[in-house]
Amino acid sequence: VAVILGLILVVALPRMGASRGAMLVVLVLGAIGGGSFAAYAKAQVLLDPIYPGLSAALCAAVSIAILYGQEERQKRAIRDAFGRYLSPAMVERLASDPNRLQLGGELREITVLFCDLRGFTSISERMDSQALARFMNEYLTAMTDAILDAGGTLDKYVGDAVIAFWNAPLEDKDHAPHALAAVAGMRRGLIEFNERLVKKDPGTPLVRFGIGLATGPCSVGNFGSNRRFDYSAFGDDVNVAARLEQATKSFGVDLLVAESTRKAAPDAPWLPIGPVKVKGKAEPFLVYTMASEGALDAPALDALKKAQEALVTAWQAGDMEKARELATAAETLAPQGLKALYKRYATTLQKPADEAYFDLAGG
Repeated sequence: VAVILGLILVVALPRMGASRGAMLVVLVLGAIGGGSFAAYAKAQVLLDPIYPGLSAALCAAVSIAILYGQEERQKRAIRDAFGRYLSPAMVERLASDPNRLQLGGELREITVLFCDLRGFTSISERMDSQALARFMNEYLTAMTDAILDAGGTLDKYVGDAVIAFWNAPLEDKDHAPHALAAVAGMRRGLIEFNERLVKKDPGTPLVRFGIGLATGPCSVGNFGSNRRFDYSAFGDDVNVAARLEQATKSFGVDLLVAESTRKAAPDAPWLPIGPVKVKGKAEPFLVYTMASEGALDAPALDALKKAQEALVTAWQAGDMEKARELATAAETLAPQGLKALYKRYATTLQKPADEAYFDLAGG
């Protein structure tokens, strides 16, 4: 009995995990004691339960100790690997259930965010190396906190740029709304960051950024070489988000969002800008933006949204004269942060009606 039980436990416990394995051991020991009592009470056969019970307990204790050590090493490895990508709460969720993680790579719909600092060259020229390091650390901390607080995964920093995505490694059904929540937090963080800069040096120019968002199926997982790898994402929509971030300079806005993200978060207060054609994409697609939080009250936002929709509709229908009139009307309704957009409309709406999109393919 001792040998048979020991073999069963040695085979079964590694497949069950430490916690469920401990429950199995309790059941086995109870069965040994109960069987011995039943055999004596009903058939007057005395089977000593001590030796097989101790043998089973010893096998179980060694197996469970090994399993516990393996689970703790796995959790520690997950914390070490994802501690720089996710918030502490997200890391603990992942460590508590490693089955949610697929490290080898998988195809998953994600929302991707690219954020880049504007005028970084001129900013860096005004600072020495130590001041620039403090500046960048404070700025990146504000942006990263907003992303992690919204449940995002920090992909990487590329100079002054921040890349992040949602819905991997942990599943997030509301990944697009959470990405928009991160944008709102980043906008607030930038305002507070600028206030601190001006307080230190009243002559410091305000810092601005541009953000691009896109949603779609991408490959996510550990990518790199055998000596160094990172958890990252690759796919067409990663490229689209990067192109839209670059295009914010041309439109004079701080946010451009692909149609795919708008569909994934339809309840957000979207403002349509119009179709754009970017490098690497054969067909134009609609892009959107959003006014900054508190920039407009509800009636003013609704009026601007209707004006923008009418503008885009007239433009796509080829009625350039009406589109120009609507652009002028919409500009009067727009908050200061969107005023520069209408300079781009003034140029683009002079083109022939068969070019009803913003052509960014050359950039």
